[in-house]
Amino acid sequence: MEILTTGTQAVLKALLSESKGWSLRELAQVSGLSLGSVSHAMHVVSRMGLLRRDSQNRIIVVSPQRIEQLLLSVTDLRASVDTALFLPLRPQAIANEIEKASRQASLPYAITGPLGLWLHYKHVPPTDAYVYIAKADRNPWRISLKRVGAVRASPFNANLFLIETSDPHVLRNAVRVGSLSVAPIVQVYLDCTSMGGRFAEGAKELWSRTSESSRETPSK
Repeated sequence: MEILTTGTQAVLKALLSESKGWSLRELAQVSGLSLGSVSHAMHVVSRMGLLRRDSQNRIIVVSPQRIEQLLLSVTDLRASVDTALFLPLRPQAIANEIEKASRQASLPYAITGPLGLWLHYKHVPPTDAYVYIAKADRNPWRISLKRVGAVRASPFNANLFLIETSDPHVLRNAVRVGSLSVAPIVQVYLDCTSMGGRFAEGAKELWSRTSESSRETPSK
């Protein structure tokens, strides 16, 4: 399931094509979409705090970096899983084992998905743990987790899902929540939204409850 429609993605790419104020008509011309489709896309993205209007009522991008993150994160989180494991522990205990392994082998990670949502904002207790790791660290992670009893499992029986990433920002922008490394709110929002259902609802609540100042500050 896509977080953003292909039309919305086309409008976002148009916004990134040139640093200036845009009118809806200009965006429609560049993206090849109707004014109605552009207006809908602006409504979706504006609710995320990524756009503003200037004194001439033209559309200005607040954070190109975060729009790029949106475009890179348009597929269902579950489709991005590289390794599915089973560990006979509750998700919070699994997170603690991940942290221990990280410290022992100096391996970065970032918890996302339902467990990340629960850590940022105590929503529905999670049943699974989704964890970003560096693609280059695949084997060290598998060895470390095997030592604590993790075994390969089918996606239907697993409760620990490793997602390999080559994007350094995913891990570099992780935040500490208690003793754990958790993906930033915008990433957790995107990942949980992609899963739909109660997790998407929780992600929207998290986003709405998070003030602009407490979200990650875009680099300039």
